[in-house]
Amino acid sequence: GVFGVVLALWGTDLLLLLAPAEIPRAENVGVDLRVRGFTFLIVVATGVLFGLAPVPQISRDNLQSTIKDGAGRIAGSSGSRLRKALIVGEVAVSFLLLVGAGLMGRTFFSLSAVDPGFDTSNTLAVHMALPESRYSEDHEFLAFYHGVLDRVQAMPAVESAAMVLTLPMHSNIRGTLSISLEGRSRAPGEEPVAGFQVVSPDYLQTLRIPLLSGRQLTAADSEDAPPVLLVNEAFVDRFFPDEEPLGKRISWGDGENPDTVWSTVVGVVGNTLMEGLDDQAGPMTYQTYPQSWLPFLTLVVRSHGDPIALTGAVRAAILEVDPEQPIYGETTLDEALAESLGNHRFNMLLLGIFSFAALVMAAVGLYGVLSFSVEQRSREIGIRRALGAEQGAVVLQVIKEGSILVLIGLLIGVAGSFALAGFVSSQIYGVSAADPISYAIGILVLGTIALLACAVPAMRAARVDPMVALKSE
Repeated sequence: GVFGVVLALWGTDLLLLLAPAEIPRAENVGVDLRVRGFTFLIVVATGVLFGLAPVPQISRDNLQSTIKDGAGRIAGSSGSRLRKALIVGEVAVSFLLLVGAGLMGRTFFSLSAVDPGFDTSNTLAVHMALPESRYSEDHEFLAFYHGVLDRVQAMPAVESAAMVLTLPMHSNIRGTLSISLEGRSRAPGEEPVAGFQVVSPDYLQTLRIPLLSGRQLTAADSEDAPPVLLVNEAFVDRFFPDEEPLGKRISWGDGENPDTVWSTVVGVVGNTLMEGLDDQAGPMTYQTYPQSWLPFLTLVVRSHGDPIALTGAVRAAILEVDPEQPIYGETTLDEALAESLGNHRFNMLLLGIFSFAALVMAAVGLYGVLSFSVEQRSREIGIRRALGAEQGAVVLQVIKEGSILVLIGLLIGVAGSFALAGFVSSQIYGVSAADPISYAIGILVLGTIALLACAVPAMRAARVDPMVALKSE
């Protein structure tokens, strides 16, 4: 118990270093007095429970027959059945955790291969929120917007730079709005919705989001120009599956209002994953900041080399435009992409640790039960050897005894895995809850460890000297 607490103190700190930032109140996680008190109670209860477990069996045994049969017979058949049942349970739990770790590993690698719809390489992101006290008017906002972009784009190490409201994978604002499609009625409660992005004209070029048809947004799409927007492929699939989207007009909110502002679709772009790599791309629109601005900005900079090296220069350029402007959340898009995998990576790590611990306990338990069984049956083994039994036959007999326990545990584990398939399906991506590779790996790993755990007692049984065994009784 003391060793477990020490291990928990060290292990918790290590896990917190590896934990994703999204875990709420992670800073409060620790091995406090309540945890230590609970551990103490569990340790005492376990010691008492298993210390008293043999007492009923001993009290039922006839003292004279016990002495006659020898100390090796003190544990009866009920004790043997309990030990075997515990081994079967350990094997079943080990298999469940091994399959879970395998599915999480397969999920992680499947997600790592997903195309987010944009290029994260050599790209720096800097988040800003403009205070309303200084940026309540359009001209104030646009002066800051153009001032920062002009300075950053002029840097020799910068390939391109852009502004965006909501950065994929690392968003400070997310949401959808109700829209109206010109010429279509809106049924109450079934209004179409779409996500919105506000960007500078170079955003698609900076993130290398492909233009599929139409044109890009340009500097000519200013506050005085006719409102235009881009839509993504998912938008077209949802609202214009059999129509040409270019030239269609869209508005935010109720299109019946006489003051409704209609924006014309001038281009279709590729889908990007906003919420994470396991997300499905939904309908999305893109408008320029001069035509639809909000006081939130993320500056995205694509560099010719290491984007981190630009951090100081980019920060200086922003402060040159507004020395009081707060800047936060500086990161690369590679880091943002890695953070989106943080929960899956952490779940894989936890299941890996738990499955390893369960595997060790199952192996130690199996080894202990078989070793105890060999010790109890040493006289029987000695007689068999004296009657001509080969060492190989003795080894196979012990391994068979262990293999039966493992096989029963595996069958229970497989049944349990199928029973939990519904829950597991919501936690994985790109792989079935009944993934044969994960099951095969679990069976192979557990079978190999179990075979090794059986081999040592089996070899010990094979080396029993018949004369020594017979004399010991």
